Amino acid sequence: MGWATLCGALNGAAMVCYMVLPEKQADIVINDLYGWYQYTPLPNYVPKTKPSLPKEPRGAED
Repeated sequence: MGWATLCGALNGAAMVCYMVLPEKQADIVINDLYGWYQYTPLPNYVPKTKPSLPKEPRGAED
């Protein structure tokens, strides 16, 4: 199957698959990974509290 992606994390994961698995097994794993990525809404992390951000950039008080 042909996939079109620009996500560097997926490309890196695919490279590692080819480094540690035989080509046919790597193709199966990569296809499953890309399929999962296509249908998974990301990011799925929601912090319990909203992080506090500085009101002014660093050095602005000088």
